[in-house]
Amino acid sequence: MKTLKIEDRLASYGIDQIRLNQETYDKNNNIYILNFSRLRESMYPSVVNISNLSSKDVTISNDEFLSEDISAIYDPVNSVLMIQRNINSLSPSAVEEYVSVFWSAYFNHSEIIDFRPIIDQNPFKTALDKEEYRSLNIKTADYRYISNSSNSILKPFAQAFDSLKVYNSVDIEIKLSMGRKRSQNLDYKETQKVIKELEKNRQNFNKIEVRGKSANDTKFEKVDLLSNKLYCEQTFDIPSRSSFKSSTIQKEMINLYINGTEPMKQKVIDNI
Repeated sequence: MKTLKIEDRLASYGIDQIRLNQETYDKNNNIYILNFSRLRESMYPSVVNISNLSSKDVTISNDEFLSEDISAIYDPVNSVLMIQRNINSLSPSAVEEYVSVFWSAYFNHSEIIDFRPIIDQNPFKTALDKEEYRSLNIKTADYRYISNSSNSILKPFAQAFDSLKVYNSVDIEIKLSMGRKRSQNLDYKETQKVIKELEKNRQNFNKIEVRGKSANDTKFEKVDLLSNKLYCEQTFDIPSRSSFKSSTIQKEMINLYINGTEPMKQKVIDNI
């Protein structure tokens, strides 16, 4: 891709376009660093005045676009692509489509590029390894089984499901949370007991999620116990009226993948 002219790196994405801006190799970490842009033709915002109700269109020249960027890092040893999420930019499937277009055109016409999420093979162990819990969210696939259960640990949920069945709903969802009380957590022992019982009865639920953290975690992490795709979160402070520098994101992505207290790379290796 480096040999292509900038304009030749464009691919259609609906009425918008996608472009690969950066493709560099980090020799020290054996990681490729990528940056993509969504060049927007649609859904332009307007400019408004805070003191009145007037608004006007964003004015740019014909060769200029509003750009929404995402960064990614690629681990060639494990064939793993870690993608930044930006709801205003490109989804993983959009990046997959872009890569497929150029792979087919310039490398191999017969191969199909397929991005597959890496799934935690033992999400219940991941949840039980947490030392603090902030929330527990469950949705039943068949409330009748749960409401008729004699299991003492699941009894509070059974009673709740039983009382809600008067609404003639098949799916019932319950969330236990500390809300805005950041200094408090769910009872550790009781939450651990419930997680163990939910593991035994997982076939009766459509959703089981906990948010917790271990001693090495800097923030609470959501664990989807039925389909736990590996991901990580990081908080950034963005100055007002400024764009987010891709170099800052890329540096942190490499740190999370390779150098963090619980490197994502090791989690990936454990689950592929």
